Amino acid sequence: MKKVAFFMPDTKTEHDTCLDKMEHSPKKVDVPIIGTEVDSQEVKTKVGQVVREVRKRRGLTLVELSEASTVSVSHLSEIEKGKRIPSIIVLKKIAKVLKVAVYYLLYKDLNIEDIPMEMRDKFEKFNETIDLLMEEIYF
Repeated sequence: MKKVAFFMPDTKTEHDTCLDKMEHSPKKVDVPIIGTEVDSQEVKTKVGQVVREVRKRRGLTLVELSEASTVSVSHLSEIEKGKRIPSIIVLKKIAKVLKVAVYYLLYKDLNIEDIPMEMRDKFEKFNETIDLLMEEIYF
């Protein structure tokens, strides 16, 4: 087995000395976080609407989606009605059966308000194109 050596300062003082010698030592910077307010009811409602829309476009009933995804009918129903936010694992199971990527389910939930102000022009410019591409890919 090949041995690999790593340089690690023995004490905090040595580490601090190394940082002091660096041209650009790390500094704490306060960065405002944009769009961190999340309306959980809105998220639940939108994700549920997207799941229902795709399920119906695929011609599946809740029971069929449930059996294929191993997610209970009651859980799926609550998701579609906006009463529950699915975990990423449940979303993956649903997406696999619906033959779409998880990001499709989440992207369709995206609002202009979710985009930082400085990026909204770009979002509006490309959103229609992205929607058309996703339609072409998944349907």
